[in-house]
Amino acid sequence: MLNDLSFLEAGQNWIPDTEKDRLALYELNHSLYENEHLEVLDMLLKVVYPEQEVNETVKRVFINLYRSVSKLWADLLFSESPTISNVTDKTTEDYLNALIKATKLWKTARKVAIDVSRYGNGLFKIRNRNGKVVIEAVTPRLWFPVVNPDNINEILMHVIAYTFVENKVHYLKAEIHEIGKITHKLFIVDKDAGKIKEEIELKALARYATLEPVEETKVDDFLIIPVSNSADSEDPFGEDDYTDINPIISQIELHLSKLGKDLEEQGNLKYGPGTAVDENGHVERGSYIVMLGGANKQDPPGVVTWTVQFEAVKEYISQLMFFFYMVGEISPVMFDPNKTVASDLSGISLKRLMQRMISKAGRLAEDFDETIKRVFAIAAQLEGKELKEFEIDWQDGIADDIAERVETAQKAGVQQTMSQKTAIAFVQKLEGKPLEDELAEISEEQKSKTVLPLSDLYPEEENDEENPNDNEE
Repeated sequence: MLNDLSFLEAGQNWIPDTEKDRLALYELNHSLYENEHLEVLDMLLKVVYPEQEVNETVKRVFINLYRSVSKLWADLLFSESPTISNVTDKTTEDYLNALIKATKLWKTARKVAIDVSRYGNGLFKIRNRNGKVVIEAVTPRLWFPVVNPDNINEILMHVIAYTFVENKVHYLKAEIHEIGKITHKLFIVDKDAGKIKEEIELKALARYATLEPVEETKVDDFLIIPVSNSADSEDPFGEDDYTDINPIISQIELHLSKLGKDLEEQGNLKYGPGTAVDENGHVERGSYIVMLGGANKQDPPGVVTWTVQFEAVKEYISQLMFFFYMVGEISPVMFDPNKTVASDLSGISLKRLMQRMISKAGRLAEDFDETIKRVFAIAAQLEGKELKEFEIDWQDGIADDIAERVETAQKAGVQQTMSQKTAIAFVQKLEGKPLEDELAEISEEQKSKTVLPLSDLYPEEENDEENPNDNEE
């Protein structure tokens, strides 16, 4: 961990020694997410077979379950957009909804959620551009938090640092975020030695000529707000979702690769009579004799078939997938394209099967809830707004079984265990003014149905003179 800014001094290694393992893990997981598995194949094989060397037999099948996992958690959080609720002030509600729309907040939050899954950490960055707030995601691969040496969970500064090359010179740009201000620094890096060579003025590069070295934010918080995956008390960084499932996915990929290669090789093997081969081992044209009239009965031509039991291979991969689901806290119904598991399940039954997933998504939502409220507070300060109390309603990302909710409400109504108001709120997921409006509308419709027209109560008598039968009588 970094305890001060000495890592940005001339002569220091870039990357800092204490951060190399973390950033190496980030680079590995980035390659896995981007399906660039060949670039990290050596490292993947070491997970399963520490002594095995890379060879062509394992350079064939790659299954990007990693990306599926990260997108899965992001979808559970943000496929159904959270909503602002329990607002005590209409101005606050209008401002937050406008801010969400203007900054495309939920789209940005989904990117952060993917980072939280693949790296264990995600970052929101808030800034002011021409008087308007910008909320964006920043990759943790550029993040160097400075923590209190007596309490590693207390971050003193967030440093966003990255290298680039301009005119064949290697530069390092650093943003040092403290509460109330941002300090900008520029360095030259000795690429060969991997060290910071010297600090130079910002105006040395045209791109930073107008950038002030110190920028006052006038905000009582950082403009970098992290959100983390699950973590323990000894590590301030969150746990990524890839490390635990890496050995399992590597085994799946490895055995599918070997299976596919063996199938291909065995499928190309043929045999025939010795008379079909010349002295060089080549099959002479026209010498591969067709079996007619008993020819080549002793040594007929044919194709080699593989005797390995496919069911054994399928069972082994099935067992690996079981552990993938268990270790990854994932329900098989999420990877069930033929709907063999969930086709006839009710919404409640489906959620029971996904209970562990829903619990993890709830933990993530709790962390995002706290983080996004901080983001809202910072944005309001940057734009000179004042926020009143509010809440964020999180959805579960699972399709609603509306018929099941209606049936539940009806049964509760018959048994007098649920009021009409509660039933409507339960079925339609309404609260506050929308719920009151819906109740009022239902009441008006019921009144219109119960009041009969006067014509139904007092039908007009028909004129007897116009009835010829009565006249005759």
